[in-house]
Amino acid sequence: MANDKKKDILLNSFEILNSDFGKNYFDVFEIIGKMAAIDVDIAMDMWEQILGCTTTFVSPFASFDLTSCLLQDYLENNIGYAKAAIAIKSRPKIMEACFNISSIIGRIKCAIIATYISRKDLETANEVLHLVFGNKNEYSLPLGGIFQEIIDYTDPNLDENAIEFLHYWIQQIKDPEEKAKASIRFLALQ
Repeated sequence: MANDKKKDILLNSFEILNSDFGKNYFDVFEIIGKMAAIDVDIAMDMWEQILGCTTTFVSPFASFDLTSCLLQDYLENNIGYAKAAIAIKSRPKIMEACFNISSIIGRIKCAIIATYISRKDLETANEVLHLVFGNKNEYSLPLGGIFQEIIDYTDPNLDENAIEFLHYWIQQIKDPEEKAKASIRFLALQ
């Protein structure tokens, strides 16, 4: 089937199923994932549309579904986390939802941050880490664990600027145990 036909089916299905998002949200996520494989910009528009609902972030777990679940189960499987990182970069609403509002900063989100660092896009990585540090959700992974994950996904051949960047951010961790955990993993980059 031609991509234009697939796109029409997905757009029509999104309009119908999104009208009762609470009942159909996993189907809407599937539509966004399939659309991303065809047209990432339209998929990001759809994602922003569901984030714009006033009832969207009713609980920490709903915010997890709208960010981590959508990223991991639908976008990563259709376009990969590196392409998702590129698409999210120009979408402040999605970045804020993923890194500042969401209840979980987990594996896929850490991989996205690592993508920015590995590609020497330290400006975007800096913006995202400001959002992460501002995330006050009690369900979020501790900062040491977040940096351990970021380092695991980062290209081990980072240049000196990227290494200094990571070191700076690890030093911002207030909890001594979490800072120690991140610092130990950081040594793998040296």
